[in-house]
This record gives sequence, structure tokens and C-alpha cells, in this order.
Amino acid sequence: MSYFIQENKQLPYLSGIDPVVHFTKYFDNLIHIIDKGFRYSYSEEYLADHRSRRISACFPMVSFCFGNAGTLMNQIISYGTYAIALKNSWAKTHKLSPVLYLDNESTITATVLDSFDTLNSTYSDFEIDIALRGGKGYKSEFAKLMIEIFKHSKNVNGPLIRGETLIDPQYPFIFENEWRHILINPTVKPFLLKSEIIRKSDFNKKIENFFLEFSGEDIEAIIIEEDWQKEEVINCLVKKFGNTIEFASKIYFNPTRLEWDEG
Repeated sequence: MSYFIQENKQLPYLSGIDPVVHFTKYFDNLIHIIDKGFRYSYSEEYLADHRSRRISACFPMVSFCFGNAGTLMNQIISYGTYAIALKNSWAKTHKLSPVLYLDNESTITATVLDSFDTLNSTYSDFEIDIALRGGKGYKSEFAKLMIEIFKHSKNVNGPLIRGETLIDPQYPFIFENEWRHILINPTVKPFLLKSEIIRKSDFNKKIENFFLEFSGEDIEAIIIEEDWQKEEVINCLVKKFGNTIEFASKIYFNPTRLEWDEG
């Protein structure tokens, strides 16, 4: 049995203001998102400059891509081929923030790294904790500013790694047009550093019951791979949100999905 990749199908639903799109590799994950919402997880992010200086930390977040889902499907290889697109109004209501893409040769990248070096060398963990909990004064304001900038920053290009595998040494992250929602909760550690990063799976267990939710009206589209999945998605949507919305019209097949090779 053989297949070919059908790459020229377009998703007709996207007009006007583009939605935010969340990709996932597995159908079961998509069903879980519909049922529970988006689960937060600590994701390791880094920023590097041309002198090979590098800072890294994990933040509890959910990531999205902003733009036409059909175009994104053809550009992005790192997140999977199932997707759910939510209306731009939902993103604004929940205060999603776009990522700042910084070139490793730029002066602003060097400035951010210099400032973070200052933060690490002159602030105690206690002072940083006080700052993130609303501390006053210039030291707290500086700490909050630098952490806020870093948690929404990313290099324009860099190594794409999944697990322990290097997928692309110079992956163009800027094409993803990433937007983030970062969990802020007094019971949740705001970021992980150094040895904590190695134990991020332990920290993820502590936030496994936090979800970023949406309503049926917020859904712009759901993208699937197989014909049989459409009915299961509709059943899940109706069970979750009721039958007052015509969900069938919101479900589309991945424009790059596998098709039967009839030749």
C-alpha cells in the first residue's frame, strides 16, 4: 500500500483576522485539548548571541502560532500535523503575547544577555522571588523587566531539538510567529533555572491540573488527518460544548495529509 503527500490543498476558512493555532503530533492529544483545554508545561527556552553566550530557563506555558493555518502547516515541521485554531478575540481576551525574535548579532540581544548576567550575579533567589511577587523599588522593577523580556524572547534562527535529537542546526523559528500564554499563579514556580531544568518533568507534574480553557464559540477550526477522526471530534465537541454550534463546518483535513496513491 503506498501514499503520496497532497501539498496543494488550501484551508478555505481563513479570512479576515488570522487566528492563533496550536499544533500537536497526536490525535489523542487533540481530543484531550478539546475535552480539558490546553495543559501548561515547563518549556525550556534559550537566548544566545554571536559570542556563544547563552541563557536558558523553563517557563510554564502554552505556545501558539499566529497566522494562516494552511501556510503554517507548510512551514512548520516541529509541532505536529493536528491543530486547533482559536479566534483572535480569544487570544486578546486571554492576553497572549507575541514572541520577540532577536538575531544573535543584534545589540539588543547582547543587552538582554548583559542584563541577565547582572541579574544572576547580584540578585539572590529571595530578591528575585520578592520581585516576582510584586516587590517595589528599582531592583525589583529591573528584575521583573528582565525576566518578562526573556520569557518572551527567542533567537531568529537556532538549533531545533526534539528529545535528544537535533532536527535542524539552523531552524528558522521566526517563521512560527509564536505567541505564548505563560501561567502566573502564586502556587506555581514562575521559572526553572540550572539544575531545576533537568528535573522539569517533576515540576510539570505539579502543574498538570492547570489548563488554559476556551469555549465552543472560540473555535475557528480543527485540523485532522483521517476521515474516521471527524466523527470522533464532533462527538467530543458536542459532549463538551453542547449541540448549539454547527461543528462539522469547522473541521478540516490537513492540506499535507497522506492520500491514497491511485496510480
